[in-house]
Amino acid sequence: MPYFERKDTEEYRRQFDQAADQGSWEEAEDSYDDGFDELLADPQVEEAEEEPLTEEEEEALRQARKRRFRIAAGIVDLGGILIGTALILVLVAFLISMIRYVSSDFSRTFSLWQTRF
Repeated sequence: MPYFERKDTEEYRRQFDQAADQGSWEEAEDSYDDGFDELLADPQVEEAEEEPLTEEEEEALRQARKRRFRIAAGIVDLGGILIGTALILVLVAFLISMIRYVSSDFSRTFSLWQTRF
C-alpha cells in the first residue's frame, strides 16, 4: 500500500483548467487537497489576538528600549576605549623602537667618520 493515495490526475487537471479559464487560481488552490493541511494544523492552538497596550505598558517598553540602547552604547564605548588604548600602546612601542634604532645608527655613523681612510 503506497504512503500517498493516488487520485485521478485528470480530475485535478480539470480543476486547474477550469480555474484558469475563470481567472481564479486561488479557488483552484483551495479546492486542491493533498492531505497535508490537516497534519500541519493543530486544532488545540488558537491564534491569539493582540490587545492594544495601555499607556503604562507603552512607557515601560520605551524605557526598556532606552535602557537596552544605553547598555549597548556603553559596551561599544568600552570596546572603543580598549581598542584605542591597545593602539596607543602599539604606537608608543613603535616610537621607542624607532628612537633606539636612530640612536644606535648615529653612534655607528659617527664612529665611521672618526676612522681614517
